Amino acid sequence: MDKLAIDVGDIQSRLIDHRPVVQGEICYFMNLRKNLDSERAVSWTT
Repeated sequence: MDKLAIDVGDIQSRLIDHRPVVQGEICYFMNLRKNLDSERAVSWTT
């Protein structure tokens, strides 16, 4: 029974913990921003 409680607690913490998702969104946004900035720099020089 104790093992079941530990497993349920582990599953619950994984479902509630959104840090990996948020970290992925932050990385995606930063890469998108870098690409936009580099495109603007290229269009500015030509």
